[in-house]
Amino acid sequence: MMMRVDKVEKRKKILEGALLVFAEKGYHKTKMVDVAHKVGIGKATIYEYFRNKEELFFSLIELLETRLLHFIEDAARSTEDVESRLKRVINSLFEVYIRWENAFRVLLMFWAELLRKGETRPIQEKLKDFYANLMRLIETIYKDGLKKRKFKEVMPPEQFARSVIAMADGLTFQWILSNKSFDLIDSGRKCAEFIVNSVTA
Repeated sequence: MMMRVDKVEKRKKILEGALLVFAEKGYHKTKMVDVAHKVGIGKATIYEYFRNKEELFFSLIELLETRLLHFIEDAARSTEDVESRLKRVINSLFEVYIRWENAFRVLLMFWAELLRKGETRPIQEKLKDFYANLMRLIETIYKDGLKKRKFKEVMPPEQFARSVIAMADGLTFQWILSNKSFDLIDSGRKCAEFIVNSVTA
């Protein structure tokens, strides 16, 4: 049992180190030996856990998706009031970008390279489930608000959830492209206020 725990912890340690190296060097300049040096283990040890750099990267994306979704779900459970729940979830979308900035930087670099090659399918498959779960969460809150007559139906729930996510993604991309020239958290709060006010009955 102890050996199993050690292997799980070592795998997690490798992924944490990989995130730092990918963020610093970029996907294509990163070598498995770089990750090994960052973690303080031998290169051969990494191959006991991951067959190659691509598998390591996609495992890292899966770990990050799980963490991000749990963070957002915790925000949704932090209050019973539907208006506050929706506001907390929207705010959390911006908070995760700040908290895991390195992860999003790596993802953007890799996405850009896949677009250049015309090979977006691998990363699309990895992101599809994450966005589907996020959409379901927002839809559930919106439907709950409609049922309780706290919200008015400005658009179908699925379209509403998609619009909220698009607004969060769009504002965050502006923040990145402007070299962080504005306060993302403050802008996110104002965005959340605007959305909640627009649907409150």
